[in-house]
Amino acid sequence: MKDLADQPTRVNGDEAKRIKREALGIADRKKHHGRAATAMKGRAKAPDTR
Repeated sequence: MKDLADQPTRVNGDEAKRIKREALGIADRKKHHGRAATAMKGRAKAPDTR
């Protein structure tokens, strides 16, 4: 019978996401969440322009 110390512990949620980002070398995206949302800008030209 195996000891419980030999078994890896299961990691869920935010801790699992952090470990995955560290392993893959992906930067944390918290800096983007602090920014205020801005309204969408339309790219359509005025109807009378070419």
